[in-house]
Amino acid sequence: MSDPLILSYNDSTIYQSDINILKHSNYWLNDSIISFYLEWLKDGGSGDNNKNIIPNDVLLLSPSVVFCCSFVESEQEIQLMFEQPLSLKSREVIFFPFCNNRDPSVVGGGSHWSLLIFIKSLNKFIYYDSINRFDSNDAIFIISKFKFLLSPSNNNLKEYIINQKTPQQQNGYDCGLYVLSIIEELLKLIIKENENNKNGDNKILYKDLLLSESTNNLLFKEISPNFIKDKRIEILNIILKLKK
Repeated sequence: MSDPLILSYNDSTIYQSDINILKHSNYWLNDSIISFYLEWLKDGGSGDNNKNIIPNDVLLLSPSVVFCCSFVESEQEIQLMFEQPLSLKSREVIFFPFCNNRDPSVVGGGSHWSLLIFIKSLNKFIYYDSINRFDSNDAIFIISKFKFLLSPSNNNLKEYIINQKTPQQQNGYDCGLYVLSIIEELLKLIIKENENNKNGDNKILYKDLLLSESTNNLLFKEISPNFIKDKRIEILNIILKLKK
């Protein structure tokens, strides 16, 4: 069965099958849709990369990169593959959207999306999970591939995870939308803080910003089941508008 290309946007591609996912309210988002929306956010959520600029010390990793790294034997190999193009070790904040797919032969596999955010100044990863599962095995598996970011570190990687209170999904399929919504809301705060410091010499205190009670309260205030329902429609409409 043919699956026509609908849109190429930066490093992402959307096919008709992805459109079908977005048109159904009870379909699980795949990595293609998540990658597209992250590319959209990198462009300031407007398709105009001169607006809402994300600071250079903040990196959004695509789920395909995280998935690829999951099957690289050593963290040294990952450094060789991605350190130069992505400047991983120079970033203050790195977003890692990931799913629990451990099978490299199954593209788009897995059953749940979660989010890790590495904060360099904290030397830890914040873990967001919209079903409060906080399966440290999945998170530790990802962290083990990027252990070179931790300095110093030891073999007990659980010490480097902060389980953060997360808005909760009401079903078994909206996890990807929660991950995207959390990323978007946190980026808005980072961009606003960056704008406020634009003419000053003060660096953004990411650990204080991202771990503050007010930030967490904001996530719970903004990200509701209705917000998530609308977000699915919003992503679909953005794609259809760009397609024209």
